[in-house]
Amino acid sequence: MLHFIWILYVFCTSNASEYHHSPRIILTEKDIPFRRHSLNGTHTRTELILGPDDGGIYVGGHRTLSYIDFQMPNQSKEVTLFEKECRDKQTTGSCDYDITILHKIKNGTEMFVCGTNGILPVCCQMAQLGSCSSSSAEGMAPFSVKEKAPSLYIEDELYTTANLYAQGDGVGIRRHFGKRGKISSRANKTEQRFVAMAASGPRTDRLQDRIYMFMEEKNLDKHPDSDHWVSRVIQVCKADRGGTKNILERLWTSLMSARLYCGIHFSRLLDVDVLHATNWRDSKVYALFTNPWGMRAVCVYTMGTIDKVFKNSKFKNSAGSAQDVRRRECVKNSQTLPREVLKQMKDYQEMEDWIRPMSDSSPFMVSHRHYRHIRAASVIPHIVLFLSLDSGKVQAVLAETDPPFVIAELQPFRNRTHIQNVLLQPSTNKMYVSTSSEVVELDLLRCTKYGQQCEDCVQARNPYCGWDGTRCTAASNATVQDVMHGNYKVCEEAGKTDEYVAPRTVYSLPLLAEYFLLCPLKSGHAEYSWIHRGRRLECLLAEGHCLLLIENMTAEQEGNYSCVSTEGGYEKTLIQYELRLITDHNQNKPQTTTVSPTSEVPEADRCTKYGQRCKDCVQARDPYCDWNGTQCTAASNNPVQDVEHGNYKVCEEAGKTPRMECSLSLLAKHFLLCPLKSGHAEYSWIHRGRRLECLPGEGHCLLLIENMSAEQEGNYSCMSTEGGHKRTLIQYELRLESRARGLASCALPLIFLLFSLILLN
Repeated sequence: MLHFIWILYVFCTSNASEYHHSPRIILTEKDIPFRRHSLNGTHTRTELILGPDDGGIYVGGHRTLSYIDFQMPNQSKEVTLFEKECRDKQTTGSCDYDITILHKIKNGTEMFVCGTNGILPVCCQMAQLGSCSSSSAEGMAPFSVKEKAPSLYIEDELYTTANLYAQGDGVGIRRHFGKRGKISSRANKTEQRFVAMAASGPRTDRLQDRIYMFMEEKNLDKHPDSDHWVSRVIQVCKADRGGTKNILERLWTSLMSARLYCGIHFSRLLDVDVLHATNWRDSKVYALFTNPWGMRAVCVYTMGTIDKVFKNSKFKNSAGSAQDVRRRECVKNSQTLPREVLKQMKDYQEMEDWIRPMSDSSPFMVSHRHYRHIRAASVIPHIVLFLSLDSGKVQAVLAETDPPFVIAELQPFRNRTHIQNVLLQPSTNKMYVSTSSEVVELDLLRCTKYGQQCEDCVQARNPYCGWDGTRCTAASNATVQDVMHGNYKVCEEAGKTDEYVAPRTVYSLPLLAEYFLLCPLKSGHAEYSWIHRGRRLECLLAEGHCLLLIENMTAEQEGNYSCVSTEGGYEKTLIQYELRLITDHNQNKPQTTTVSPTSEVPEADRCTKYGQRCKDCVQARDPYCDWNGTQCTAASNNPVQDVEHGNYKVCEEAGKTPRMECSLSLLAKHFLLCPLKSGHAEYSWIHRGRRLECLPGEGHCLLLIENMSAEQEGNYSCMSTEGGHKRTLIQYELRLESRARGLASCALPLIFLLFSLILLN
């Protein structure tokens, strides 16, 4: 029953806001410059922290610790760690350590670094890229490079969550260094995975400062409707010194845990980021969850809400008297607590109440996209969330709107890759993203691509950007913006709007020529259409463009074509074309050669009733009908039929794949169409042994020939792959003619071919 309710809930919420979950604009390195730094070698894990200067960061990876200065690359440095320690200790393991912990200490003048070679974790304290004096890593650093094990270094104390043993059964919360001494948590038999750690404070009474750990653990409830994993928040007091000799000695006396809730079945915690406020109660926790179906949800909590649960909730499974005995406040010396109090602290640690998110206890955002990391940035008075995707992209989401508004999708990497870490630099509004081989710096104040007009800049709703009267630039008190609503009318009210003149191009085409018009998709939230002679024509969407296919140029296709976008009530002409028909029929006369199907459609052919597939036609066993490659029609001299047995395998033996031959002039524009027969198949084009990407567009796989040349000559095959079965759906042969520019000569056969293929579907 719970599963049904959840599916109904997701259907209602995700469909209503799916439009807004798509990015309004997509930015690649062609649109904005990304600064890159290639890492030496391949790194399984990369730890990132801010450097001493605004333009640099520290990167811990495989064997090395690097300082990368993106402003002055010649100042970048790299050192190899733990080689000396490994040789001195004569360990049997490899000396190739992967850095797993990286912190700045002593006001940033020194660094604390830990790493592991898979057998022995090692830690050291060092001056900035200086000498490294090693120390024991017991309970500090993980044995495995794949163990997340978040840690926190605050006020000369190190809080860790690493596994104590290589076997993986000693996960716990520990404090190292400092005046209050070493302390840890009891062994837990339940499998746990820590995700993040944050300080709750500073509070008015510094004695009450706490540390919060965010984690997930295997659910002990084996009910069929129960989640396999549950997420929790664990709190400890910074002032905790542990208990007495017999009860909780060197163990946390202030440890309490509460269930972290983010909607039905979103029980697995992936990542957490905390945005600290002046008042600690207003600090916000942004948490990324997933469910068994791979969907993602973002929930937002406040430190005040978490604190309220720990202070006011009853303890789970405890008697009424225990509620009064167990203290909720942090104490100066926990070793002086009464024995009865310590016993209650040992026996009862889980709260009865759950920690619920803001906004009516529901997720702020639910998405089918596979987000991996979440980072929150304050752009006063707004909040922007940066969510990394498993494809190597990063989406920027406005965190205060309902439904969520995806401002942009940033694509810093040229190829699909796995993002390992994301770091924000608030002082410079930069973001750093790392993979196994490089680190990229993204400037969040690059605003020019959000629009060349005030209306476009305002509708972008990017808190980092505003219109200054001439361009979209970094926001200031003098710029125009409307982040909450994106109302373009604020431009007119501010007197900063100018009429936009769309670029216009004239093309002269021969009779029956094929052509396509391209219009850039400036906004993923706008609706697009073409206007021709007062009629609105549908837009064919394909990879960042709105296409209009001219399949058969005649006098009716002459005239002006305007590509119009509509968003939030604002209509804008993006580009204009004028098509003219060449009236000299002796020049540029189209020529066509076809090889199957036949040039005419049979009239009232009784054979079509047998079916729209070769298999159906053959199994009809009608001697007067056969399959001609596109339809069941009157028998010919080259029949595909088996009247005696009706064996459909003769279809495969005949291999009747539709084929077209087209003659094109030099630099001509052309398009090849292939029907999408199955929504589960993968489609591509094959040309001269190379696989070309398919442009999906309204039931077809398109291939655009933008400038016909000798390199484009040859055979083109449209291939579908599904369940291991490969199939050639249609073939073309393109030939180059030395005729006038703009000629394309496959119009009429192509129309017939597509008509036949539609019947096949």
